[in-house]
Amino acid sequence: MAPKKKQNQLWRRSVMTIVESGLKQLKSEGNIAVEELKKYEVELESLKKPDHPPTLAVRRVEREKIEKSLGISKDTRSSYSWRLSDSERVGKPELLDIVLERYDFAMENSPKNEALARSRLDAILLLTLAMVKERLADKGQSMSWQSEMYMKIRCHYEDHDRMLNGYPDYCLWYGRSKEAETNLVIAEAKSKSNADSGETQLLTYMGIVYKARKDLGKASVIVYGITTDSEVFNFYRIDKNGKYTVHTLRWGYYEDQEEEIIGQLVKIMTEASLLSPAPSKQPSHQKESSFETGPISSEESRMSWSD
Repeated sequence: MAPKKKQNQLWRRSVMTIVESGLKQLKSEGNIAVEELKKYEVELESLKKPDHPPTLAVRRVEREKIEKSLGISKDTRSSYSWRLSDSERVGKPELLDIVLERYDFAMENSPKNEALARSRLDAILLLTLAMVKERLADKGQSMSWQSEMYMKIRCHYEDHDRMLNGYPDYCLWYGRSKEAETNLVIAEAKSKSNADSGETQLLTYMGIVYKARKDLGKASVIVYGITTDSEVFNFYRIDKNGKYTVHTLRWGYYEDQEEEIIGQLVKIMTEASLLSPAPSKQPSHQKESSFETGPISSEESRMSWSD
């Protein structure tokens, strides 16, 4: 727990103890009307309750309910075009094919599992981001991948307030995490040939970012997401109205699809780099969100994600 947060909680408990002692003193001395005393006691009990609602793990949500809660839904008209322009078809990063060939050669008799998928995915994501940063140089915001940082936001789920939380496999950050300055989240499939398995969780993470950016008054609330096993890449996009579309590509089947996967990543990363690092509609102090993110502590790993 952060020192400031812990200090605030200790101060809160101290104040509650003082108020409770004062009410007991007034009651024992008979210096307050019974009805007035009861009113203060009720208010005190309500203040003793935690500031945040019960937690809800991302992995436990139901698709239809969480989409309603976060204000997102599938675009049945498929109005967004995933087609890349000629300028967005930049080719694959230097050394990527060699690195993936080395991985495959070294792991040729290994089971196709999550660890293998992640090693291949790391190579694709890191080399592509390095290529984009070299191309943009000082033209935009600095970007970085962050792996398994927690996300949480307050939402209304099944007619109850909940603190929705979890940790996506990757996020592309272009600024301050507390300001939800990301436009891409990735949920890694647990095994090859099963890239669809993380769809509900991915859409939930995307919905968290979408809601946070909307609450904070960001000029752009568009969010991208990917579920992948390093071979099948399902790209998702939530537009400004909360409508999402899906586009599926495959690595290792056709050269043009491999290049399109890189092109889609480059396009998303370029958009992130050019986004403003601060809300542009209103000053940040005029907009609030319950969104939080950060590295997972050992205590949070044991408690927050176990419900």
